Amino acid sequence: MKSNARQHNPPPNGFDGQEGGRSMITGMISPNIQIVPKTIGEMLKGKRLEVPPSQRSYRWKTEHVEDLLQDIRTAIEDNADEYFLGSIVSIESNGRIMIYDGQQRLATAMILIAERQNKLAKLAIKAWPLG
Repeated sequence: MKSNARQHNPPPNGFDGQEGGRSMITGMISPNIQIVPKTIGEMLKGKRLEVPPSQRSYRWKTEHVEDLLQDIRTAIEDNADEYFLGSIVSIESNGRIMIYDGQQRLATAMILIAERQNKLAKLAIKAWPLG
């Protein structure tokens, strides 16, 4: 897996814009389809993520997760300001987000974030015991 921590190359369709000093793709493809850049945190804030039954179940193997971890490590070592996880195709409605593409990457990223949070919580408990 190659590192996604690269300089943004604008797409030929002209939807390139700037927000907060970072390049991004924005715009409308049609009245009903929008390309909107979001961080994982922005996707999760106040929303419920769901994978429709028509989508495949989680199937990543250890090698896929290791590739993603190595890619993230490389981005960190390169001092990348951001890491592009990849495109996520979703439909947002009534406070829910239905994930139609990218669910394997997104689920893996969420597992990694949860595990990191658990480890940090354990370290904090060891560092500042109660009583």
